[in-house]
Amino acid sequence: MGAGYQIGEAVQMVKNTGELKELNDKYEQLSQYLNQVASLKQSIQNANNIELVNSSLNYLKSFTNNNYNSTTQSPIFNAVQAVITSVLGFWSLYAGNYLTFFVGNKDTKRPANVQGNPPFGTIASNCSGIENCAMNETTYNEMKKLAESLQAAQQNATTKANNLCALSGCATTDSTSSNSPNSTVSSALETAQKLMDLIANTRTAMMWKNIVIAGVSNVSSGAITSTGYPTQYAVFNNIKAMIPILQQAVTLSQSNHTLSTQLQAQATGTQTNPNFAKDIYAFAQNQKQIISYAQDIFNLFSSIPAEQYKYLEKAYLKIPNTSSTPTNPYRQVVNLNQEIQTIQNNVSYYGNRVDAALSVARDVYNLKSNQTEIVSTYSNAKNLSQEISKLPYNQVNTKDIITLPYDQNAPAAGQYNYQINPEQ
Repeated sequence: MGAGYQIGEAVQMVKNTGELKELNDKYEQLSQYLNQVASLKQSIQNANNIELVNSSLNYLKSFTNNNYNSTTQSPIFNAVQAVITSVLGFWSLYAGNYLTFFVGNKDTKRPANVQGNPPFGTIASNCSGIENCAMNETTYNEMKKLAESLQAAQQNATTKANNLCALSGCATTDSTSSNSPNSTVSSALETAQKLMDLIANTRTAMMWKNIVIAGVSNVSSGAITSTGYPTQYAVFNNIKAMIPILQQAVTLSQSNHTLSTQLQAQATGTQTNPNFAKDIYAFAQNQKQIISYAQDIFNLFSSIPAEQYKYLEKAYLKIPNTSSTPTNPYRQVVNLNQEIQTIQNNVSYYGNRVDAALSVARDVYNLKSNQTEIVSTYSNAKNLSQEISKLPYNQVNTKDIITLPYDQNAPAAGQYNYQINPEQ
């Protein structure tokens, strides 16, 4: 009920005693009823507004198609790119060019013949025990193979362009189009998960002093000089936590696209398709959840400590110990900041629009129950207004404060066109 109602002024006038308190309580109850009627009326009008419902549905379908088919306008695809970039970035910090651990036999202390293996003296200086900082060659080769597979999944080896297909999957290609993306998001995330799980479960500590990045590791403050298991650092844990979130987002995006194809871009308040109200509401709720997943990814990036994030951001600039040509599996030009900001931009852009469409979908879903509820609430308001008019000390004209003008030519929605007298 708006400020123009006399009830608002009357509530301020009455005092918290006896009959006045009873009157005040009834004013407040009537105010709640009127507000509820106004809200329900708007929801019913929204659900019966064919243009509004179709507009909302068309937006939801457009969002779904972009998220499913595009590699430039898909919030989840963009998030996948940023996370895979980060997984490879961490691998570069951990094992690219110059290893942060020792590969070899921890008992004999004999090094394996792998590129970038640090001198044993480095281990003695920076690690509390060889058993903490040593990895056997078989495990290292398994990690390296996974990292190289993930690199190949993200970037075309020949063109250096994106090699990941949209969430819809990869198109069948022939020999003349071999440079087209040919790696699915699901398989890439599975590879990333295997790599991060193997790193976590192997529990080989990393010596951050072995990571040399100009402007990051050689600064007076912010350089990390500790030695610890990857799982002791948020930069690893947060990236690892992003992968199952994205796997859920990809699965939901794919199933929601299937639901999208079943929804017709036509709707009326008296649905001829009994499943439409349920489906459009589930459809919109899924969209909201997809955006929430993207927000979760952004939040995990944002909560990485600044010092650790600087290393991740510049991981591709890690300097080899021997100044040899970098061979670590990593794109040579990376703008992680931009990839992460794209996630947040997508959340902001799509989020508000999805919220608006979800509100309309909720009105469609709740149409029948709202119609029942508004009749009951109107009756309660009508009865209470009449009761108030007979109470002592009442100074408000509550007669006809809420009415239902009858128009025999009105459509079905007109049955709920309750009017609240703004002068009262």
